[in-house]
Amino acid sequence: MPDPQRISPFLPRTIDEALETLLEKMDLKARTKLGRMTEKDLIYLHPDLGAYIRDRFELSLGNVALMNSCRKTAGKDLDADSASFLIIRKLWEKLKLTYSLRVVE
Repeated sequence: MPDPQRISPFLPRTIDEALETLLEKMDLKARTKLGRMTEKDLIYLHPDLGAYIRDRFELSLGNVALMNSCRKTAGKDLDADSASFLIIRKLWEKLKLTYSLRVVE
């Protein structure tokens, strides 16, 4: 159970808020690198970035609103680990639109 005496940082309540928070912390190089990754390579990010997301957004400690948002998006029940990977995937999808390689004619 989280300590009610602790002043908690802003916790995102939706996936969109979580993505905004992550994007604010990422520099151009990190955004570009993630946006250019292949979908199958996302699994390599999960141990470190997934742990950061679970800890920073308190998915394991009871951020019910964000967990519910993840469950609604996935259309199924998720644990904190699966929810963090869903957030990574959504972040990649968002960055892929802007930072992926494009063919110039």
